[in-house]
Amino acid sequence: FEKDLKSGLGTKLPIYLNTTRFLVSNDINKAVNEVAATMGAGIRLKYFESMGNSYEQSLNLFEPLRLDLRPLFNFTESYGDFLLPGLLLLILQQTLLIGLSESMGKEREDELLQDLFSRSGNNIFISIAGKGSFYLITYSIFTFLFITVFFPFLSLKFAGSAFAAILLTLPYLIAVILFAIFIASFFKKKIYALQFMAFTSLPFFLISGYSWPNQSMPPFISAIGQIIPSTPYLKAMVRITQMGAGFEHVLPEFMHIIILLIAGLIVCLFRMKHLKRIVFTQIQPSAAEEKKQ
Repeated sequence: FEKDLKSGLGTKLPIYLNTTRFLVSNDINKAVNEVAATMGAGIRLKYFESMGNSYEQSLNLFEPLRLDLRPLFNFTESYGDFLLPGLLLLILQQTLLIGLSESMGKEREDELLQDLFSRSGNNIFISIAGKGSFYLITYSIFTFLFITVFFPFLSLKFAGSAFAAILLTLPYLIAVILFAIFIASFFKKKIYALQFMAFTSLPFFLISGYSWPNQSMPPFISAIGQIIPSTPYLKAMVRITQMGAGFEHVLPEFMHIIILLIAGLIVCLFRMKHLKRIVFTQIQPSAAEEKKQ
């Protein structure tokens, strides 16, 4: 290596990188390339200076067009710093989906829907609100914990408005709760609900546009992603946490979440009304048979 350099010849620097742990290997690969590029730049400068040029002339010969690169966010240019905020927020969504789906599936499996409707005075809206309020309170606390504890612990930035994050998160959690109730209401056993919701984790992340841009997806896949609450939420939260955005910068995503919330409430009301009719239809023949006996 030294002999080739002193002879003015090009040389090779072979690097063998184990990418099994891709987050660590990404940082190592970046550091090694920076060292090699810096060393190569110094060698070229020395070469031009040895030909009688001044330092400034050598610098202009070496780099006639200089790039002034100023990242807006992810200053470390690390894939981990880019990926982790989205993964943390997706964990919140998926645990909420799985937990609420399991609860809904258990009620259908153990035939406890009648009790749910009875406790709400046979009011479908109150039954949905009562079912979801516990999860809304619990996951609001979890979100606060993630942002205030996990983000600093993992050295992740939160450069934007906390007020904007709160305004965005509350309707998002409600939309996810309605989404979970609607989907889980089609499963008569909780194991089926668990299997379905666990399977959705990776597809929901991939079609959200977070790890792969929406414009590069087939239109049909991209359209499916728009009906999942995490799609606008992840896009907005990245702007808030990493780019320092305020509420006015994420207003389109906020309106997107509100539309999904309203649509989710409508379909949930119709679905629960249908389940209520099925439950009470099954109860009436049983009551008539007991009276006959």
